[in-house]
Amino acid sequence: MDSPQRQKSTTQRSSAGWRGGRVIPIVLCFCAVLSLGNIAFNHRIGSFSNLFAQDNFELTFDTVLSNDDGVEKERIHDSQGNLIRAVDQVIEKDDDDDAVKDEDEDETEMAAGRKEENNDSPTANNNTGSSSPPKDLSGMNILILYPDDWRWDSIGEEDSIIQTPFLDSFVKENIRFRQNAVTTSICWQSRATLFTGQWASRHRSFKLRCPHFTVGKAWSQTWAGMLRNAGYYLGHIGKWQYHNSDMKSRFDWEVLFEGKHWYPRFDGKLIAGEDLARKETVRFLQERPKDKPFAATVAFYPPKPIGVSTLPGKQYEPKNETRAIYENITFPEPPGASENFHQLPIFLQGGIAAGRWRERYPTPLHYQESMKNMYALITQIDQSFKEIVDEVKRLGLYNNTMIIITADNGMFNGAHGLAGKWY
Repeated sequence: MDSPQRQKSTTQRSSAGWRGGRVIPIVLCFCAVLSLGNIAFNHRIGSFSNLFAQDNFELTFDTVLSNDDGVEKERIHDSQGNLIRAVDQVIEKDDDDDAVKDEDEDETEMAAGRKEENNDSPTANNNTGSSSPPKDLSGMNILILYPDDWRWDSIGEEDSIIQTPFLDSFVKENIRFRQNAVTTSICWQSRATLFTGQWASRHRSFKLRCPHFTVGKAWSQTWAGMLRNAGYYLGHIGKWQYHNSDMKSRFDWEVLFEGKHWYPRFDGKLIAGEDLARKETVRFLQERPKDKPFAATVAFYPPKPIGVSTLPGKQYEPKNETRAIYENITFPEPPGASENFHQLPIFLQGGIAAGRWRERYPTPLHYQESMKNMYALITQIDQSFKEIVDEVKRLGLYNNTMIIITADNGMFNGAHGLAGKWY
């Protein structure tokens, strides 16, 4: 985030407003490719920090630095000027907020970052022995459910063909933001934006596996780093895409897996990707330290397609029983796809999105099989969402947990003769 020590930001207020001096928590935000998405809040919480500045909320963040003790007083006000919450945060004495250097200096920066790592950074995954807790551990928990390549309108609330019963009910019970836009429709760059609140030109994590935003002081300026420094137990499950050269995890609990819709189990059987994410999330919730608030991201790999198969629908691998739900459904194709394609600029007609259209949708059969399999995966993820939230409720955490459901970006799904999200 840009200069959080000196930041003052205001966002628009949701029509749902405030209830009893509290924010109504989150739920749903799916991003389309270069178009509007939505987000919503789940459950009542005591504060809303500057993790996610949305166009639908109006919050003002004022920071006052005490030069005597190096403690930053962050005061959060609503649109009427009422004080929502004041937070004390120890900040760095160094005023340099430029965390990243020129791309040509990557190796130098990585080396410097290793020297500047906090002494309490974990050296192994699932490390429960973090530094001594801060004085105030009354913060809300934060749980981010983050599937890959899921369009904002690919839910039953928007399209009755799609079976997402949990999300449909969750949206109605909570706050939904419909004007949330993706900044860079590329998986890892969008992920860096999620953690930093910055445009790609600012966080500079352009290259796969090159995480500028986790190096040195840069990580302490992300919402994850700030929460961890404030005493939160930090977790990440699933897709990550970044690998630090010092091989140290930035999380207290880390289970990484990506690139497949099915993974081998120890007994030789296979487990679906969304089931594995759900299983590991439940384990995190059950085994986390109980004397600390937690913040965790759960990054599902599906419904993102895998591989480069040109067989009908084979880039999506749902369960047979879920696929059967869509067997007798015919999905309408985007109108005028081939005509609109030829009206695109020449450089788009020869780009990656056009090439992936030729892989996935060259015939009507390809289109139908791809959409049926993709929506089956979405239905499966919806069930995993439900089971994770059910566990949060079972553990008695629901009333003090902000749950965010969003995605890195959407997909063209054949519109304009394009597939994927890259040009």
